[in-house]
Amino acid sequence: MNVLRKILNRIIPWRGHVFFAGWVACAALAPGYAAEPSDFAISIRRVYDAHLAELSPVRRAHWALRVYRITGDAAYLPLLEDYASGLQQRLAESVLRLSNADARRQIVLELLQRPGKTQKNLRRRQLLQGRLEFVYAHRLLFMLYQVSSLRELPQDMEKKVRDYLKQFPFRRMVLDSAILREHTSEAVNTVFYLKALGLDDFETEFTRTFQAVVMAAPDSETDPVLYENKIYGLTHFMIAASDYYQHPVSAKKFGWILEYFEKNFETIARRTKCDVVAEVGVCFLLAKRPHDPVLLRARQYLESHRDPVTGVLTAKPGTNLNSAEHRNALAFLALSGAEQFYPGPKF
Repeated sequence: MNVLRKILNRIIPWRGHVFFAGWVACAALAPGYAAEPSDFAISIRRVYDAHLAELSPVRRAHWALRVYRITGDAAYLPLLEDYASGLQQRLAESVLRLSNADARRQIVLELLQRPGKTQKNLRRRQLLQGRLEFVYAHRLLFMLYQVSSLRELPQDMEKKVRDYLKQFPFRRMVLDSAILREHTSEAVNTVFYLKALGLDDFETEFTRTFQAVVMAAPDSETDPVLYENKIYGLTHFMIAASDYYQHPVSAKKFGWILEYFEKNFETIARRTKCDVVAEVGVCFLLAKRPHDPVLLRARQYLESHRDPVTGVLTAKPGTNLNSAEHRNALAFLALSGAEQFYPGPKF
């Protein structure tokens, strides 16, 4: 809490809107912005920065990391350093369980029992019940990737994690058609985590399989869960390739995705939700197309879903800021017009 208090004192000393007035003025001139951020972007950041203490540690870190990576604002560094330290501690605890199959199984079963009763969650949980070791390995892979992005790890710890991950059959798991359809975005993430960490590189094979399995199914015949999975999966090709908002990506390489978004934006907006539409918009920023009509339409869609009471996006009446953080973080990225991305930070 000392770290949180420090960042709160740095972010909210103004009690008027001095911090945001300065941010807006600088944003209009800084090379990281295509234009002055929208009023809605300003509102989202104002609300979330003022209520950081109400967010869970994971939500706070998710918010802070994304804002940092398009603003480079050092005010978020203490919070991110605290997150990196906690993540390293959890990774160290996981290393102690690597040789204990029963302990690994128990962790996964607890993860699968976490709240979440949407059709998407129930289907995914049923799928993963028979793939418990994959759930554990993916969790370990995510932690290694995330903490490695933020700080240097002790060599002995990193070696143990890498040795375990190298022997795990990720390629076979994520090329499985059931995983591709029901656990789509995480399958995409897995491929890019492995590539970034130098553990394996089968991006080309995975892309071809994704196109053959996920893209080949007609949208009109795809149920709501699989359709949303598909769009999330497409956005994560580009988001993961950017190392999660650390640098731009090639519009040519991912032209097949951008073209799909251009042709199907109306359907995406009708059949998905704010989180997904925001990610679609962010993909055009990552491809250095900040004035693309699809991004402008995504922004208009997000503006139309602004809650006039809270000043942010809410999932449904009564939604708290914690549960709505994901969609607001992505909306902030899409609405702020960032063209420059800040890597790290590296502690």
